[in-house]
Amino acid sequence: MSGASATVQQAAEDACTTMQAALASLKDACDASCPAPSRQQVQSATHLLRMEVAKLGLVYNQQQQGSSPTVEEATALLGGFQQAVCTLCMLYTSIAAAAGGPTLRQSLHQTATSVVEACAALIRGAVVGGLRGPQLMVLSGFCLEMLEAAGKAPLNNRTAIGRAITRVLKQLADAQKELSEAVQAAEAEEEAGAANGSASAEQQNGTAAAAAEDDADSDAGFGFEEEAFGAEQVAVARHVRAMLAATVGLVRAVVRQLLAEREGLGEEAVEGWESMLYHVKTLSPLCDDLSAATYPPQDPEELASAAEALATSCALLLEECPEGAPSAAADSAPAQEQSQERGPVALQAPMEEVMNTHRGLVQQLAAGNDDAAQ
Repeated sequence: MSGASATVQQAAEDACTTMQAALASLKDACDASCPAPSRQQVQSATHLLRMEVAKLGLVYNQQQQGSSPTVEEATALLGGFQQAVCTLCMLYTSIAAAAGGPTLRQSLHQTATSVVEACAALIRGAVVGGLRGPQLMVLSGFCLEMLEAAGKAPLNNRTAIGRAITRVLKQLADAQKELSEAVQAAEAEEEAGAANGSASAEQQNGTAAAAAEDDADSDAGFGFEEEAFGAEQVAVARHVRAMLAATVGLVRAVVRQLLAEREGLGEEAVEGWESMLYHVKTLSPLCDDLSAATYPPQDPEELASAAEALATSCALLLEECPEGAPSAAADSAPAQEQSQERGPVALQAPMEEVMNTHRGLVQQLAAGNDDAAQ
């Protein structure tokens, strides 16, 4: 290794170390004396770093395989690259320190980590590893991809919390959809069974014999078929489906309340919405538990317990919902729109729907237990 090459490689490692230090300062940001930068400032910094990524890839790809720019060129290039990364991290640090709640801080740190790691990989690949051509283009492309994501990252508490709640909402909607499809399939089978109820016993026995032969020919475990829903189980599943749908409706109402808030949430409002997010996140595993318990064989006690846990968690949303202040858009809206209910009052109707569907499920389970006892 030549002295010039060693000098450039050391400069590359120093640049990576400096970028990691800038990332560490973001995680520990606590100085709120400076105002948060604007989105335009962050976008400008992101654009500048995007140009540095393209420049580094272009300069090193213009060299022949195994060769590198001069020491002066490489040092200047690495210095500009490092400065662009540190500038973006500094802006993120200012946002986090100004009024960043836990969710916004975590989002900013994850975004910055992705950018710094991608940039460090590009520097080490081009300068230390000597990568050229397609291999270097892959690293450059990954950097640009991370910067594209960074340009869409939330820069205020309302957006960060809103996106976190929306991710949970998608999980809830997926669980509801999956169970709904299973219930629809069970209902179709039930209708088909009723239509073909006059089939001869001989035909049924022949089908059963063929199925048994198929299972015997299959490998162990691969002939397993899920137990079909019975009529009473389908009735229970319908109530569970309704409760999941009501839960999704409640969380959608929560999102609407958050969107009605002003963009600059105060410290008290941030704490309130962070608490709301915490309780919203508990809904996903609870819905999964209730949905899983709905599939045969059903255990009424397990279903009742899972439904009670979900209803209790939903009720906490109503208790924790901040009163909130209307957004600027709401202030300028017509009088009839400004009179729309906000805060806990706005969640009462969807919460009542959750409670109604819960009571219906409990009654269905009780009826099933009475039938079993008889």
